[in-house]
Amino acid sequence: MGINRITRERLYEDERTFNELLPYVKYEEEYGLFIHSDASLWSMWELSPKWMTSTSDADAFHLCSQIQEMMDALPEDISTQWNWITTFDVEHLLRRNLSEYPSGGTSGWMAKRWTNMLKNSANHGNFYQRPRKLRLMVSFRYDPPWRARTPIQQIKRAFKSMFSGKVGVSAEERTKEYQHYAREFRGLVDGTVSKLVDLGFRPRGVNGQDLIDLLYPILNRRSVKSGKFRRGRNTSVPRPEYDPHDFLSNQISETHAEHPHDGIVKKDGRYFRAVSLVKSPKQCLPLMITPLQSSPYENIMSITYSKDPREKQLARLDGLDSSLGFREATPMGRSNQKVQHQIAAVRAARSELYANRCQLVRVGVHQTFFCQTKEEVMRASAEAVATFPQLNGARGMPHEVSDLGVIINSLPGCYDPSTDGPGWTNMMRSSRASRLLPLWGNWRGSKGSLFVLPSLWNRELVGFDLYDSETAPNVLIAGVSGAGKSYLLCYLLITMNRGHYSTLSSGRLVERQPITFVFDKGMVGQPCGFDKLAKLFNGRVYEATPSKAPAMNFLARLGKTEADLTKGDYKDLIDMAADIICDMATEGSRQLERLDKAAVTESLIESHRLYRNGPMKRELVLSDVASVLRAPKRINEPEESAQRRQRIAVLMGDYYGNGTYARFFDRPGSLELEERFIVFDLKALSRNPDLQRVFLKIAMLWADEVMNDPKELDSRKILVFDEAHDLIGKTSASTIETAFRLYRKRKGIVIAASQSGEDFYVGNGGQAIVQNSAHKIFLRQDPAKFHYTAQAFNLSEQQSNVILRLRTIKGVESQFFLLSDIGEGALTLPLEPSFYWASTNNGDDNQLFAEVLAQCNGDFELALRHVVAIAPYGAKALQEQMLRESNEAINTEESGLSATDHIFNSEA
Repeated sequence: MGINRITRERLYEDERTFNELLPYVKYEEEYGLFIHSDASLWSMWELSPKWMTSTSDADAFHLCSQIQEMMDALPEDISTQWNWITTFDVEHLLRRNLSEYPSGGTSGWMAKRWTNMLKNSANHGNFYQRPRKLRLMVSFRYDPPWRARTPIQQIKRAFKSMFSGKVGVSAEERTKEYQHYAREFRGLVDGTVSKLVDLGFRPRGVNGQDLIDLLYPILNRRSVKSGKFRRGRNTSVPRPEYDPHDFLSNQISETHAEHPHDGIVKKDGRYFRAVSLVKSPKQCLPLMITPLQSSPYENIMSITYSKDPREKQLARLDGLDSSLGFREATPMGRSNQKVQHQIAAVRAARSELYANRCQLVRVGVHQTFFCQTKEEVMRASAEAVATFPQLNGARGMPHEVSDLGVIINSLPGCYDPSTDGPGWTNMMRSSRASRLLPLWGNWRGSKGSLFVLPSLWNRELVGFDLYDSETAPNVLIAGVSGAGKSYLLCYLLITMNRGHYSTLSSGRLVERQPITFVFDKGMVGQPCGFDKLAKLFNGRVYEATPSKAPAMNFLARLGKTEADLTKGDYKDLIDMAADIICDMATEGSRQLERLDKAAVTESLIESHRLYRNGPMKRELVLSDVASVLRAPKRINEPEESAQRRQRIAVLMGDYYGNGTYARFFDRPGSLELEERFIVFDLKALSRNPDLQRVFLKIAMLWADEVMNDPKELDSRKILVFDEAHDLIGKTSASTIETAFRLYRKRKGIVIAASQSGEDFYVGNGGQAIVQNSAHKIFLRQDPAKFHYTAQAFNLSEQQSNVILRLRTIKGVESQFFLLSDIGEGALTLPLEPSFYWASTNNGDDNQLFAEVLAQCNGDFELALRHVVAIAPYGAKALQEQMLRESNEAINTEESGLSATDHIFNSEA
């Protein structure tokens, strides 16, 4: 019983010590400040780090110098704390992904599988592959002169008490004193924050609820797990709401703390251990702190920054110079080179301090790990100690004695300058200290969260929506063969086919399903790469062959439009139709002249006039225009003009009347939007690029008609070009540019994929796409040709280096670089079984899927669910698994045989 009592007393002491050291008391909403138990005032801000993928060395040095100037401008009674917080708490972003967009149907089922994959990976996946959430925070601490510290302040306080006759301070006087200090501190902080805004950190103030949301899951992990119900809370609201009438520390930490071993603190089932920098680096460079930021374990990295008054700094340097001077020479008269080097460093720091180029500051670098088991936290701290020497000779150590103090000291807003000293902080110049700050990280994503992907560096989970772009939300995709373009395209299409929520005039939210058009170049003899997606979304595949030619009368809409040159719609339709007819009359690389196009335009206008003045019993067709082009010479018409018209009619003879391709374009009827997922299989047109170009333009004209449908104005429209360098590379720029201009005004988005970025600059059509695209995606590139792409897209050296390091790990993930007006970053696309089976065109996979589809009686969605359960990583992986299991079974049977049985079996 005595041992149990002692144990209980020790546990009570540990918990009481932890709660006493936790300094949070209150959040003052009037001034936006935190008041701590040591009478200090705090202002906390969350920052968006600078993008590591676009930061050059010169930019990094310049940013560090700007941060140094900002920190040196702060008075000595204001200290700062920078925190880099790494957690696996990604459920909030995944929950947003499911709640902010429709989750019904097949695409919703696949979206739920995607979020479950990320959630499971974050909970119990490989540490280096776990998606995580990263935060950068800066906290400013102000120690007001509440009490007389210096002799001069004590004399002033004594005279004030003598003349006023009051010994203490009333509550009213203390309130006025606090308001004075709070206003003064808030003014300094606002000026500093405005500097951070100018530097691009986009600071956001942290209030009491934000601090609870940040620290409560870290210090009370078991309390926020599903199935826990504490004090009326449920799993949907795991974190408490801020109560201004209660101590803030009680709302942040409400679970017990233990001290089972030296250097380890156990808090609510999680193990905490701290590591600190004890020897400063020999040389400080920007971005050198990234190895500590890249730790795969959950941790809080804290960099503290404080300084003494300038006179005290100079006195310290003078004292060091004097004391080291006695050791400059040995008693034998020999010079001590190490001491001379130290003296030179001290004098250089003093000269910089006199010149106001830097100051002498105290810097502490602490990293606190919190893991599920003792072994994990020991391994994490050991890896951190081994990482410190990478920082140009720095040294780190775990805290075995003052562990509880360091752990609490590393929490945001818990730094106390009175704890500075050996083992906790190091003295260095501010020009070097500013380079130890964690200022760089990943792009944090955009407002929407339709796409949720891990970043390449540190696996930070990023959510974004392509429609968040403020310009044309079109996408260019470039990557060599085998880089994962097909998988990426299918991922984009499946995710975007979830649709979006639209708000009606009554305020009710309704689901809006998108309309998708896919133009697949494909390969002759191979199935269409988007056939599975079309069946998955109950779509249709149009094969561009004369035997299966759909009616594509591109003049039907023009015939229904009144002739009014003041209206942009009529002029756009005339220009589009003229471009198509000119393409019909083009042979190879020979282009028509301007006069030829003018003749086509005049004939279009004339045929439209004749049609509108007639009975209009049928649609306006290509033969109507051809009859005007073939008409004899008119009165007062030059002979040359008449011959030009007639020559164009002869050149386009294959497309009307009894021509080879007349079934496509010269009969009434147009494509009807009965399905919302349309695929045009164009591989049959690969031998005739002229026909391919005409077919593509007419299909785009039909897509343009759908874009302008008043019933579909609020629906998102998706237009995809696979192998765009062949499809639209040499198409006229006016057609592409007109389509792009119309699409982006009607919630349209164009996705064009090619093998290399410079393919888009081959023709005018590709250049028009580049100029109207906000998003560029680069997968793995060919190093031999990438310099052309870098030059064409004006990529910086840092961006080019990142793109050239991208890899595609078969069966695991593909890596890509997103360059956009909403942000940029290197992201990873992990392999998910349902998305893989929807995108694969492998022969073995197709055969297995066909067998499963036959067993499911043609139910495509059911077959997809079955094949995902049977072979999640493909048919080949299933074969290897079955072969491995059969070999293991054979080995197991043979292991039960005796040596004699082996001999007789071998003889037999």
